[in-house]
Amino acid sequence: MKSAAFAPEHVLVVRLERGEEIVASVLALAKQYGIRAGSVSGIGAISGAVLGFFNPATKVYREISYAEPLEILSLSGNLSTKDGAPYAHLHASLGKETGEAIGGHLVSARVSATAELIVQPLNGALERQFSEEIGLNLLKI
Repeated sequence: MKSAAFAPEHVLVVRLERGEEIVASVLALAKQYGIRAGSVSGIGAISGAVLGFFNPATKVYREISYAEPLEILSLSGNLSTKDGAPYAHLHASLGKETGEAIGGHLVSARVSATAELIVQPLNGALERQFSEEIGLNLLKI
């Protein structure tokens, strides 16, 4: 296990509007506020999503698209940087109209009504680096 201690800074409360793409919006927010480390959580309603599922054996993400109205039951993740640019690692649990839940790595999602996010910047910086062994961009701690 590797760990590092960070002090929280301010808290950003964010409301995304209809048509905005969540991952791109989080990255734009990180750039706007100069966030180099932080956490993200949220809820909302989206018109569809692309979720990724990582296969450790093949080191490949498989993407699945959902083109239907979905509720964000829980959005969580973190902010860091990779090669000096903002990097968002987000996961989502999503609810279908039938009550079925799906989830995975959030590749993209477009807001259908609203999305409400809490972004907690941390005092410091986290950088990511690609791991050949794992096949992912891992935090350098």
